[in-house]
Amino acid sequence: RARAAVGASRRPQPSRPLRRILNGGTEIEYLDDVCAGDVLTVTSHVASYEETKGSLGEMLITTNKTVYRNQDGKVVAVSTGTGIRY
Repeated sequence: RARAAVGASRRPQPSRPLRRILNGGTEIEYLDDVCAGDVLTVTSHVASYEETKGSLGEMLITTNKTVYRNQDGKVVAVSTGTGIRY
């Protein structure tokens, strides 16, 4: 029996079978320098969900935000990723 990836069981799942997943894009905003030896702390959260209909039927668009902080607590980058399930 296959095992789920770590954290996969915590991800919200749509109530209907949206079996296909498409990467809708990733945007990274660099706010400060990151240097060799820096220690980064990363936090991620789901920023939004949107249900819509496309030419192939129902879709669930999920936007995730990831914030990168250096050892001083300063935000050095923010990543926004979009996933599309259909």
